[in-house]
Amino acid sequence: MAAVLITSFKASLASYPQKGKKKVVLIAGEKSHPAGTHEYIKTVRLIKTMLDNSNVSGEVKTEVHLHGWPSNENTLNDADLILFVSDGNDGYNFGDVPFMTPSRMEVMEKQMKRGCSLSLIHFSTFATYNHGQSILKWAGGYFDWQDSKGNRHNYSSLKEMEAELKPANTVHPILNGIKPFQLKEEFYYNMRFLESKEGLTPLLEAPALKGNPGTGNIVSWALQRPDGGRAFSSTMNHYYSNWGNKDYRKFMLNGIAWAAGIDIPENGVEARYYRDAEVTSHIYKRYVKALLITTGHSQAWAANTIPLQDAIDGDKRIMVDVTSNINDIWQYDLNDYKLLILNRKDTVGINRYSEEVLEGYLKNGGSMLALTFKYHDAGRKSTIATAGWAEYASIFRRELVGDNDNTQPTSMRVTAVNPQYPTKGIKVEVPVTFRLEGEREIDTLLLARDRASGISMPLVWTYTYGRGRIFQSSIGSNPADFKQKNVSRLFRKMASEIIVKE
Repeated sequence: MAAVLITSFKASLASYPQKGKKKVVLIAGEKSHPAGTHEYIKTVRLIKTMLDNSNVSGEVKTEVHLHGWPSNENTLNDADLILFVSDGNDGYNFGDVPFMTPSRMEVMEKQMKRGCSLSLIHFSTFATYNHGQSILKWAGGYFDWQDSKGNRHNYSSLKEMEAELKPANTVHPILNGIKPFQLKEEFYYNMRFLESKEGLTPLLEAPALKGNPGTGNIVSWALQRPDGGRAFSSTMNHYYSNWGNKDYRKFMLNGIAWAAGIDIPENGVEARYYRDAEVTSHIYKRYVKALLITTGHSQAWAANTIPLQDAIDGDKRIMVDVTSNINDIWQYDLNDYKLLILNRKDTVGINRYSEEVLEGYLKNGGSMLALTFKYHDAGRKSTIATAGWAEYASIFRRELVGDNDNTQPTSMRVTAVNPQYPTKGIKVEVPVTFRLEGEREIDTLLLARDRASGISMPLVWTYTYGRGRIFQSSIGSNPADFKQKNVSRLFRKMASEIIVKE
């Protein structure tokens, strides 16, 4: 389920806070749940956009980090607030919140001791017993599912329902402008709270949860720590669509701003909801997103990921997200992406949910650029004939299949069938015993020819599937291909045609 996603620009969106502004570091874990739920990456990007355009924008400086931890952890040293929205350890399917490793816990301990604030959102409130003891000190409460001996117990609970949320009979700046409101949510409740309750303030409760007497119905709280740091935690944020609820949005932004040390306006923090395209434009100054799906970064096939990403990034209209999990096809909302780029040797591991989502995405007008799958096993039939996926042959119409993995490649010169595509100087290395398999109709754009042997084969081609358009390319899987400048231009040309269509 976990994946690695890289934002389009190699550096994180880090920047130095202006004098007097509070620095908020927003950290997202990897995607792990169906589209529309546990949208960690979209959540931190949206929070940044809302705070940057809110009525407290002059008092805050935000930065976004993906992969669960900043690439340069020194950025935490002057943070006023560190916020995590990620998976948490539930004892079954999911691992620890990303900062819960020995080395990172030392970093977090140092930040908390200097008075940095902490915010844990939804699944990030889950912890094992040992980590939970630190979270009690730093954040005031956590989802408790494990006892001191490491055995599972049922102290905390979760329930998905629509419920009325009420201020928890208290006066606190986070509650400025907040009135009771309805919300459909996956609530966590019966949370384990700091035993002394010193500095702890319950903020919102959902009586319909019928939790344990006392604090059982509390779903959000604040902590003022003795070291001067603060904490704001919420068990809500299962559904990304809840950010469209103005009461929920105000409450969450109030909590984040307060934890950062910002004075909350009398009527609360005001910010509208931003569509994903607006978020992309605000943060990245680009207006179209592409999702590039590759293999694990330790595998040779993925070595071309960065040059391929750079090639598409060369079109200043496009921002490229990269993930190594093929099943992010159904975990990401593909409606946010105008182009899907598949940089894999095959579709091994894809589940039926991803198959169905990909079919629907393309049939409804989505576009895909797929590097041609290559199979080297002697005598092996291509997956077109054996995939067990009814639509496979229509979506992936050609595959390269070779009889001998050790065949010496021959250098082929590229010519254009369609003169709009750049070919000058492009050469490709293809083993002569490799052949293209597939019978469905394609429109060849570029052709590779070996003058000595007379062998020729399609190199880049396109076709439609439903209302969507698909490009397949046998060039680009080798990182050396991108040392030929016209190869990068070729990929930008294909991406550009899709942008123009949109």
